[in-house]
Order: sequence, then C-alpha cells, then structure tokens
Amino acid sequence: MRAIAVLKFLVPGLTALLCAACSVSPVTRYYVLNPVIRAEAPAQTDHAPGKRIGISLLRLPQYLDRASIVTRSTSNELKLAEYDRWGGNPEKNIRQVMNRNLSQLLESAGFSVIAADSDLSPELNIEIEITRFERFPDGVVRLLAVWHILDPSGKLLTGRSSDLSSQPVAGASDYDAIVAAMSDLLGQLSHVIADAILHPDAA
Repeated sequence: MRAIAVLKFLVPGLTALLCAACSVSPVTRYYVLNPVIRAEAPAQTDHAPGKRIGISLLRLPQYLDRASIVTRSTSNELKLAEYDRWGGNPEKNIRQVMNRNLSQLLESAGFSVIAADSDLSPELNIEIEITRFERFPDGVVRLLAVWHILDPSGKLLTGRSSDLSSQPVAGASDYDAIVAAMSDLLGQLSHVIADAILHPDAA
C-alpha cells in the first residue's frame, strides 16, 4: 500500500515534467551575410581615379524579402525555414555586404563607395536586381542578378546578367553552410562589377 501511495504521488509529477519537456520549442537561429573580400594590391584602372560609387538600387524578388531563409525543395517548390531566420532585413544586409566588398576591391584604385543615405552624390550609380538567390534541390546555391552601371544623368555605361553558382551544400538544413555560400557568391558578384568599373571598355 505504501508503494502504491508513493507511485500516486510521483506519477503526476513525472507527467508534468514530460509535458513541459515536450512543449519546449526548438531554438531559433539567426544569420547574417558577411563581406568576403580582403584588401588587395593596387588595381589598374581605365577610369580616372577618385570617383564616388553608390548602389542606387538593389531589388530582391518578393519571395526572398522575408525573415525566413528560403530554399527550394523542388525546382518549383519553395521551403521557408521555420527556425532559421535572417538577423535583419535581407535587402539591407546584401547592400551592406556589396558596399564593403566593392570598397575593398576599388579603394586602392582611388574609388570610394558611399552609403545610400550619404549627403554626397555618386559619380557612378550601380543598379542590381537579384532574381534568384537560394539553395536549389541539387545542393547548389545560385545567384542570378542583372546589374547596370550608370553615370549621374542616368546614362547606361555598362551592365549585364551574372549567373553564379556555389559548390553543392550537402545538407538541405545546413543553413550555416548555405549562408556562407551566399556570402561567397556576393563576393564573386562584387568582383565582376568591380572589374567592369575598372575596365569599362572590356565589359
């Protein structure tokens, strides 16, 4: 009888503990894209040095402009991560990363990259429209962007489409590796745009 009384006392407590354990939600993780460009040797340029450069437009498709990190589970189906999210606004994060990358690539040639809210006016405007920027079912992270470089009057100087791909990221839920691959692709895009700025006749 004593054992039964003890069990009657313990069972409700154990049940409450188990229910509490089951109700604990997974931890939400937050990610940011990072610059990957390091300062390089002085660059040769076909432009006169000293021009100010600004990213006047950076556009994301609506399905990517959200807090959840987006991947593709099939070619046509998007997957929104439930507990893996951006640590801020994705468009602002990409703009900051591109500014930092371009600054590192172009500073040695005398160019300066200014922020969008700067009081100074850019002498070269960069417009970037990103149409794809996610991990695909084959594990490859793909960045597809159309970009243009314009003078202050809006005249098109050069521009084209860049289709860039990473090495496959094995885990569909390895968001740390996915975000790292995305940062690397922004670095590649920065190199392409910087090269077009430095050598406009070859672009």
